[in-house]
Amino acid sequence: MKRLVPFAFFIAKGFGYGESYIESFENALRSAGIEKLNIVPVSSILPYSCRKISKEEGIKLFEDGEIAFAILSKESIKGCGSVFASVSIAYPHAMNHGYFIEFHEKGNELDERVLSESSREIARRVYTSKFSAEPRKIEEYHVIARNEDEDKYLTAVVAAVLLV
Repeated sequence: MKRLVPFAFFIAKGFGYGESYIESFENALRSAGIEKLNIVPVSSILPYSCRKISKEEGIKLFEDGEIAFAILSKESIKGCGSVFASVSIAYPHAMNHGYFIEFHEKGNELDERVLSESSREIARRVYTSKFSAEPRKIEEYHVIARNEDEDKYLTAVVAAVLLV
């Protein structure tokens, strides 16, 4: 049996509007540049040997319609309001694993800085609770968008797409 251990990942993020939820989600995937992939959400473990690569480098390794495992943060809203989606990464020390953390929020008055820091803090706490040590470093990637149209949907996505 082939082991599916990711050797690399890339970050993709975007947002989209639509007349329906699925149209806004598709437009968010297009904005993120990952609409050609069949995304399969997975949980949050970052293998020690997994390295970050550019989206441009990573997307070239996939064929249209290929299944891609991803840590996927998404948030949607119909009508007026804002959405925030983020993925934070707690990088490991030594031979431990790290974590990807998905975080998302919606509402009328979202504070981008506070939400970004919340995502980073959750990643820090999850890592620290497992290893009783601070992560080597934390990175956070997010998108925030506002919908002013009462009749439209808005979806924001951030994905850490894994290469296996």
